[in-house]
Amino acid sequence: MLGAPPSMSLYDGNSDETGTLRQSPTILIADGSSFFRRNLAMILQSEGYNILFASTGADVIATCVKHLPDLVLMDIGLPDISGLEVCSILKRSEQLSDIFVLLMAAREREDIIHESFERGARSCLFKPLESLQLLDIINSLLSPMPKTGMPVHLIFEETGQSFRTHAVSVQKRAISIMPTQDILNAGEALTTGARVRLEYQSEDKGNIACTAELKAVRLDALQFGIIGNLKRNQKRRFFRKGIDLKARYLLPGQFFRLARTVDLSGGGCRLADVGGQLEEGMEFILSIFLTATFRLDLSAKVEWFRAQGDGKCEVGCSFVDIHPEVQSEIVMFLFDENWASGVASVAM
Repeated sequence: MLGAPPSMSLYDGNSDETGTLRQSPTILIADGSSFFRRNLAMILQSEGYNILFASTGADVIATCVKHLPDLVLMDIGLPDISGLEVCSILKRSEQLSDIFVLLMAAREREDIIHESFERGARSCLFKPLESLQLLDIINSLLSPMPKTGMPVHLIFEETGQSFRTHAVSVQKRAISIMPTQDILNAGEALTTGARVRLEYQSEDKGNIACTAELKAVRLDALQFGIIGNLKRNQKRRFFRKGIDLKARYLLPGQFFRLARTVDLSGGGCRLADVGGQLEEGMEFILSIFLTATFRLDLSAKVEWFRAQGDGKCEVGCSFVDIHPEVQSEIVMFLFDENWASGVASVAM
């Protein structure tokens, strides 16, 4: 059962929209009780998850739009909108539909279980929650073990030798992989007790990594025991919004030119009316004018480009080494109706 929490400092370890790989998934806890939210946070943070909070259905939707968590753990009986209805809203949204939703209810009712699945939830849990059951479900969604036959990247920690192979059998905290001839020729690295890093991709394209210890060497399988937690490094998803803004850019060895944005997010943008010599992977200087007097100066990289006509191109670009505060500014600009008044007050 969930117990009373000790004194703790809660944090949102992934509230910024980074353009890099996330080191751990983010879970949004939505419940009307702050005490219950803190209990859950204590358990989930101990597993390495980043935590966001919401106390109403409206908060859930707004937080999902801004931060795009990996999973929402939500009580059905929220004070304003039913958790069931919020789940439906998320699943109807093209940008939010891939967020996992786990619903919670005060007591077990068959009709709630049935409706939860109909609304798109992955499971419905009943209070008081059993922490081990909760973690088993969340870990299976956010940090799943590889499936039999799934490709696995094996890296020996001591020697740095790396090999590509696949899983031949998987248990809760153990995995057996196929020993290729190259692995069998690895020499002293292939000894019982050797530590390795295992990397693989989950079915939803999340990149999973874990540390494991070699337990047994056989001609048909190498047996490993998992040490510690699985780490999920998932590409950050961004809520992209179509918007027409003035921009200027400086390509390497060229001069500043004017362009405009087609859409914008915390991780990148799409530009129109771009001229000059372009190459995929090229890094360049980009300035975006959020207002006539408020400009963001960024480093960007060309991800793709296509002809637009009149010698100009449309360009998809990502932001390089963008500061979290700048990303937060972009998100607030895109989705906070009071952003302009805040900028005006600072200017005054």
